[in-house]
Formats: sequence, C-alpha cells, structure tokens
Amino acid sequence: TSDDNILAVEEYLQRELSVSSTGIAKLKRNHPTLFQLSLNGKVRPVVQYLYSLLGHNADSTTTTTSTTPSTTTTTTNKSSPKNAKHTKQVAKMVTNHPYLLQLDVRSNLEPTARFLRDACDLTDRELANFIAATPGVLGLSVEGNLKPTMRFLGDTLVSGGIVVKNTGFVDEDGSGSGGGDGGEEGDASSKVLLRKCILKHPQILALSLNNLLVKREYFDGIDRNDDDDDDEDVLPANGNDEGDDDDDDENAKERKKPTLAARILVSAPSTYSLSLKENIIPKIEYLGGLWGMPASGSDTVGRGNNNIGSRSSSLSDNLREYPQILTLSKEGNIIPTLSFYNMTGYVDLDCHGLPSRKQQQQQSSTMQSQPPPPKIIIRSRYIASSLYNRLLPRWHFLQEEREKQKQQLQLQQKLDSLVDPKSRDASNKPSRLNTKHSSSDDADALPPLHLLAGASDAVFCRQMKLDEKEYLAFKEEAVPRLKFSSQFDRWLKTGRPIDLVSD
Repeated sequence: TSDDNILAVEEYLQRELSVSSTGIAKLKRNHPTLFQLSLNGKVRPVVQYLYSLLGHNADSTTTTTSTTPSTTTTTTNKSSPKNAKHTKQVAKMVTNHPYLLQLDVRSNLEPTARFLRDACDLTDRELANFIAATPGVLGLSVEGNLKPTMRFLGDTLVSGGIVVKNTGFVDEDGSGSGGGDGGEEGDASSKVLLRKCILKHPQILALSLNNLLVKREYFDGIDRNDDDDDDEDVLPANGNDEGDDDDDDENAKERKKPTLAARILVSAPSTYSLSLKENIIPKIEYLGGLWGMPASGSDTVGRGNNNIGSRSSSLSDNLREYPQILTLSKEGNIIPTLSFYNMTGYVDLDCHGLPSRKQQQQQSSTMQSQPPPPKIIIRSRYIASSLYNRLLPRWHFLQEEREKQKQQLQLQQKLDSLVDPKSRDASNKPSRLNTKHSSSDDADALPPLHLLAGASDAVFCRQMKLDEKEYLAFKEEAVPRLKFSSQFDRWLKTGRPIDLVSD
C-alpha cells in the first residue's frame, strides 16, 4: 500500500543514509512525492549508484560461512562495508537534491556520468570529487545542458587566445591559437584547459548559458574599452610619431593578449558563479577607481589619473595579471588589505578607499618645476595577499625587530657617550620607524612590496635580514591570537599596536 511504501522509503533513508528525523520531516514537507517512489525500483538503485560513483562498490559480495556440529550456514552480503564519509556525502546529495532519486540509473545517471568522464578525461577519483562537489549536474541533460555549456566554455578558451602545451603549461602570448581554426591541436588545447577549469570549479557546469554569456560579454566589454584607449594617439618617448613600421603594428596584433574572460575562466572559474550585478561589477568598478582605470566608457576617471597606474597597463591588464582577486570579498578582503597598505604608507587613500588627491594638489602647487612623483599602483596579486596570515605578521615582526635594534643602538650610544662625550649627539638622531606620514628620506624604510606581499617566508626573512626561525615561531604564536575584528580596526584608526603575543 501507499502507507507501507512511505514507511519503507523512510526507514531505508534512516537506516542506509542515517538521515535524521528532522531531515525526513523536511523531505516530506518539501518533496512529498519522493516517498511515493518505488523503494526497489527507484530509490535503492539510485542510492547504490551514487555510492559507486564515490568509490564504494555497492555490488561487491562477501560470503561468510559458520559451522556448528549439526549445520553449516552460508551468508552472502551484496554490499561491502560502507565508508562513513561516503554515507555522509550520499545523504547530503539526496537531501539537497532529492529529484535525483526520481531519475533512472540506466537512462539518466549513467549516461551523464559517462559523458563527464569522457569529455574531460576524468579519472574515477576525479569524477567522484566532481560529483561530490556538484551532485546536481547529474540531473542535467547531456544534449540540452552539458554539451552546449561545455561547447561555450571551450569556445571562450580557444577564441580567447589561451594555448596549452602538452606539458600543461599555459602560454598566454596567443601564438598558435585562434578562433575556430585551431584544428586538432586547438581542440586538444581546449580540452586540457576545459578539464582544468571544470576540476577547479565543477559548479560552472550547473550555470545557464545565458548566465555565462552575460558575464563573458561584460568581461569582453572591459577588453574593448582598453583597446579603445590603446587606439588613442600617444607620442612615443622621443616625441616623434614616426619610425614605427606597419609591420610592427601587424606583429603586435598577432601577439594579442588573451581575453579577460578566458583568463578568468582558466585561473578563477568560480568568478562566473558570482552575481554580476551584486558582486562582480561593484568589485571591478572599485578596483578601476583605485587604479585610475575606468571599468566602463566613463570619462570621469582616466587611466593614469591620481598618479595611479600608467599607459603601459590597463584595467584588463591588471585583472588578467591575477584574476583570483575577483573571487575575494570586497568588504571582507580587498578593502581591509588596502586599509593596511594605506596605514603603513604604501598608498594614500581617502575615506572611500580611493586614491587621495590631497598630496597631488600639494605637489602641483609647491613643486611646479620639479618632475612628478613616481606613479604607484598596488598590483592585484598584492591586494589578494593574505592580510592575516602574511601581511600583518610580517609587518609587526619587522617593526618589533626594528624597535629592538633601535633600543640596542640607543643603549650602545649611551655607553659610548660615557667614554667619548663627542658621540653624545648620536643618541639624539631621529629613528627611521615607518609611519603613514614618513618623510621622503624615510621611504626606503618601507619593506619592498614584492617582498612583504609576494615573497615566501624564507625569501622575505633573508632579504630583510631577519631570523627565519624566530619569525616562524612568532607567526605560529601570533596568528591564532589575532583579534582582527576589534584590534585591527582600532589600529587603523589610532595606530595602537596589535597585541600579537599572549600575556
């Protein structure tokens, strides 16, 4: 009867997948038809197939024989002991995507899994990780969804000028690549890149074609905007607009850079899963304002304004350099990191987190005859550097070491003054500690940004003449104790040091 079937499905989910009573009640409330499915015809076969995709052989048999003086009993179990991790994963698939239980294994699930494995050359383990990350893909139509999506992604990569060699190295100069005439080599390159992209972010296959297309068009618009800027008449450094052959222009076109959409797809595919209106556009517009590079055709912000950026780079160039920056939270990652750079003197930002015009105006009024200051730009990979695990520990350890050296120097100067009074004046020399308002003479005291934000711990310590073992010990002790929500904000407002060590 219907009631018996409902009870059988309910008991099976509780026994086989350890679904809680609360989970069963939620399924009954939101997906009541699930409990009307045949247990042996639908539910059980799908669950067993999901187990098999994750690496559990649900069809293996184990035979146990027990003997007593009067009888011999043989028991056959068609299911090997299940991994607790697999059980948890399958339970999550079923509770989050209950419509999977309504699909037929032979006509729906198996063809879809086979297509994913063959189209991307996935191993069994890779396929298992893929399905665990995006089980809903199993419910998509191969012909209606997956093939068109993968064709779109492949076209984005090939037409975007990205080439992959047999070694898997990504060559971004565009040589040997092109639109749809790449031949077998182009197809192979696209397949290798597509495999990497999908393994990085399986959820991209669950996005609609319209969703992907709108974002690609937005990224292509940034490229077109930069190309329009590049077409402006700009005199070369020698002031002469002659001398460049037309052949050089043709060679430059042949060496066209990969598109922003393709670079993002390869290096940061999860960006395509973000909301364009609520996440991507505000983030890129903010970064464009920071770098002095417009995200659209607006004339209010020009490239190279505010001493940020230069004509040798563009918004697309800066984003292409490190597309992973687009996966970071604007409020939770980008702005706090830029606040750190502002506090420590690497940039001068206003209350909106954009380059301040105050210093530029002062310089233009008092230094009319002097050359302009060097243009400064915080590269995207440095903005994406971990604030809490890299920048703050390195900065504060360096300040502590410099403070120790300062105290040792002052002590030595006092000792020297007792012996030689002429050296007394040396103790009154100002220290070279870093502050946001450091003079130009103290600018060299700032650690180079490529070391602070981009180098490994070993390189940073070696170049800054710090003891690596001491720094690693400091970092291990300090990072878990950082109270960023309060202390970091207070440091930005008052300059009060962050308490990085325990009492």
